[in-house]
Amino acid sequence: MSRLGVFLLVVGGVLGSVDLQNGLSAAGGGTCAVAPVLRDSAVNQGVGGTAGYSPLVRGKDTVVRLYLSGPNCGTQTFQLTSASLQVKNGSANLGNPVAADPAPTNVNGSFPAIATYSTAAVSNDTPGDAKFLVPGYVLTSADTRGFTATFTATVGWRSSGGTTGTTTFNGDGRKN
Repeated sequence: MSRLGVFLLVVGGVLGSVDLQNGLSAAGGGTCAVAPVLRDSAVNQGVGGTAGYSPLVRGKDTVVRLYLSGPNCGTQTFQLTSASLQVKNGSANLGNPVAADPAPTNVNGSFPAIATYSTAAVSNDTPGDAKFLVPGYVLTSADTRGFTATFTATVGWRSSGGTTGTTTFNGDGRKN
């Protein structure tokens, strides 16, 4: 349901759609940041083709997917070691952080591989993409008028070079 850019929902009797318009770059000024990047995302509440439902419905279970890749520079590969998603109304958290579902699992010393960077279209689904099932009760508020829900995702990773870290993608789709 989205394309790179603003990672935010407007919630009322219905939720607004997520639209990620601005591409994210891991490199700037000739340097390479050793970290995964957010290439795209999708927010969906049910069957409806690739577009899902728009606007989204308040109080309905929602699937959020983060399509990740390595940076467009360097030769290292990455594995997804953890992921969580916090939903907020302004500065107030709506519920507890939601863990990735399924959780990244270490099988025989290896976590799910994050896709390598490609100028081609982002893959539909890979084991290294973070997926979240946000329970419907999280997408509610005591405010009966509309409210703005934003998502902040934190992704844990390790590189083939031995580096480990976390990268946080803010509500507007930019890395923190």
